[in-house]
Amino acid sequence: VIHISVFTQTDGNVAAHVKVPSLQDAQYAISQLHRRKIGFKRMLIAYANGGGPSPQLIRSQIVSLLLEVPGHSLPLFKFRELFESRYLSSISVSDMYKMKDVCIIKEDPSGRMVSLNPDHRNTPSPSFGVGTQRPGAGKGWAEQDLEALPNFRIGLNILAERIHTLLHSHNGSLPLPRSPHVSSPELKCVSPPLATQLALFSRELVDLLKTSPHCQLLFNRFIPAYHHHFGRQCRVADYGFTKLIELMEALPNIVQVMGEGNKRVVTLSHRMQVRRFCSDLLRVLKSQATKNVLLTEFPKVYQRVLNKPWDIVDYGVCEMEDLLSELPENSVVVSQQESDVAISIPKREQTLEEIEKTKQFSGEVVELMRHAPQCSMLFSKFIPAYHHHFGHQCRVSDFGFTKLIELFEAIPEVVKKEKKLNN
Repeated sequence: VIHISVFTQTDGNVAAHVKVPSLQDAQYAISQLHRRKIGFKRMLIAYANGGGPSPQLIRSQIVSLLLEVPGHSLPLFKFRELFESRYLSSISVSDMYKMKDVCIIKEDPSGRMVSLNPDHRNTPSPSFGVGTQRPGAGKGWAEQDLEALPNFRIGLNILAERIHTLLHSHNGSLPLPRSPHVSSPELKCVSPPLATQLALFSRELVDLLKTSPHCQLLFNRFIPAYHHHFGRQCRVADYGFTKLIELMEALPNIVQVMGEGNKRVVTLSHRMQVRRFCSDLLRVLKSQATKNVLLTEFPKVYQRVLNKPWDIVDYGVCEMEDLLSELPENSVVVSQQESDVAISIPKREQTLEEIEKTKQFSGEVVELMRHAPQCSMLFSKFIPAYHHHFGHQCRVSDFGFTKLIELFEAIPEVVKKEKKLNN
């Protein structure tokens, strides 16, 4: 700790400013101390300079919000809910007590109420906002529910073309809403002692989201869903953060948060979806004797191997081409086959040394099979018989293959395989 100063806030609670050498040190302190009990109270920690909005911006947001509700007054808990929903950022009660120039918190028989300071009640109301809802009877604009993001089935290439057309028609740029506290890239740096925990959390995110419909989960349902799936609480502070949204945004390669307010949705990033699809596709291909599958037969084989129906939306896209075109190089081979498309595992070319070893192996097979009844044996008996006869293991990888059947298929002039009843 470089420096510490203790003071009493206007609401009567004791607080302190603590300066540590780096952001990573602050993350580690939060992971160890946030919400720890001291006597009968809990310690709450927040970043003093975490890239959040300035006090002036927060003041204008409070004024804007209270101007849009009937009577310019709301229950305190309701105000904080609306503030987070509208601005994608939370506000503490202690911060609000410090802003008596814009809002006043009073005790009421029904609970604490927050009201707009009379000096700001003639401030012009904003002419724009989030969403297109119209205020209903007895509700201000700020209290309207946001609509969920619509779902479209469209290919990425067509989507890109339409976005470019839209940008050209708007002089090259369009505004996008974003969370005000993610402007600082240093927030994505992780304290080394927390790296292992964050890596584990990343794997848990994938595990949880891939069990959700289309790998999507409402943001405000994430904590209970995590608890139900893993049987334990998700403590954001364990990873060095004080807000769930900050933790999610520290893992942009794993997840992304879409939408606004209480309609925000957590889903896997496109990069992670491609990795998932590549892994599942290879499982499907390896289940086939020929290590390939036709696109028309893929849904049926996929369901048989993975025990779930094939739905491309589960991987975040609408067209197979959008997944196949982004698979890692040399992971699969995609080829046109008459009116269909064939997907297969690429066969590695043998080296000259491996080709020579395969020729020697064909001679060993002839010698071994010569001693077997009717010059044949069960496939499952070949490896132990080879070991017993030649006194060394038959390592398929020495010949440039991963499976014994592939090695046999490379010497069709010497051996052939036959299916027999029960074998």
